[in-house]
Amino acid sequence: MMEPNTTVLVIDDEPINFDVIESILAHSGVTLYYRSTGYKIIEALEQTRAELLLLDVLMPGVDGVEVCKIIRADPNWQTLPIIVVTALSDKNDLARCLDAGADDFVSKPINSQELRARVKALMRIHTQYKEIGRLIQTQRNTIALLRNTLRSAERTQHPILNRKSGTILSHELNTPLNGILGPLRLILDEGNTLAEDERRSFLSDVEYSAIQLHQNIRRLLIYLELENNQSESRANFSLGHGSVSEDYVLDIVNHLPYPREEKEKAEISVEPHDIDMDVYELEIILSELLDNAFKYSIEEANARLVGQRVAHGYNLSIAYVGESQLLCDVFQGNEPLEQLQVDPFRNGGHGLGLYNAKRLLDRKQVATTLTVDADSSSTTVSFTLPVYIA
Repeated sequence: MMEPNTTVLVIDDEPINFDVIESILAHSGVTLYYRSTGYKIIEALEQTRAELLLLDVLMPGVDGVEVCKIIRADPNWQTLPIIVVTALSDKNDLARCLDAGADDFVSKPINSQELRARVKALMRIHTQYKEIGRLIQTQRNTIALLRNTLRSAERTQHPILNRKSGTILSHELNTPLNGILGPLRLILDEGNTLAEDERRSFLSDVEYSAIQLHQNIRRLLIYLELENNQSESRANFSLGHGSVSEDYVLDIVNHLPYPREEKEKAEISVEPHDIDMDVYELEIILSELLDNAFKYSIEEANARLVGQRVAHGYNLSIAYVGESQLLCDVFQGNEPLEQLQVDPFRNGGHGLGLYNAKRLLDRKQVATTLTVDADSSSTTVSFTLPVYIA
């Protein structure tokens, strides 16, 4: 079944053909509209808000081929799925329809199973195109927000805008942007020739890069807020106490930009308890530490998080097996971000998120312990939060 309330416009000069289509798609989750002519097609599309068009070819006045050309010439409707329903059998006639912009065709007399399958397939592709459009708009909004934020930061002369940090920002933002734009251009340019599994693979890459971009911009905004020492609202931290639980941690894990099967292997053991720290602050800290653990863990090892009540508070520890230099640079050093000796070509980032996490812990005067076992390459970072007492 297609998405509920999918809107389909049927254009055919013979009403009986609409009746046939209506009976075939009666239980397919669609809302059908009928027009007997292709005249004023754009107006008809706007009125019905059609998501798919079933179009007869041989009609008096404006025929199906001309309708396709009109639709494809309108930027607002260029991706509308069009299925030609025709009695034409000549390959040249069918080629004319496809060249004019039709996506598929169904021959008359209509085979019910074939029509339902083709409508379902094209609606699935159309849904993916809408998602691409949403991602493109999100990207544009993100760039505009970032531009305004950087202009504001430049006016206040934030240290993050020095030459070295500027290089860091360029890498952190341009890398996921390229990961979005590259696959999107390929899908838009060659979408009709890509196999379904290829299209899904490219969309998965876009989703991963979009999450990365969202994370990196969030890290920048958090950094700027920490530099401004603002604390008047939720977005500016320090709202009091909260509760930590296994579901709370699993929700953080699920929002990280890593494959589901990899995240499901994470070992999470958390005793529920109230803590004297805002859960928004803690979410930032745990998100960055877990992101680092997933990013640098070797393939055969799983990230591990343990939360438990101890004598002097509530202890959280994150452990993994893998490279730990960036974590050491941030958590064992006292230099501000722009002075960290990080390798600009190191895969995986420059530690802005980890730096934010450390700053939040420092603001709460929470000491951290970092343990690196050289023999096993295991790394554990732990800290004890004060518990909340009502």
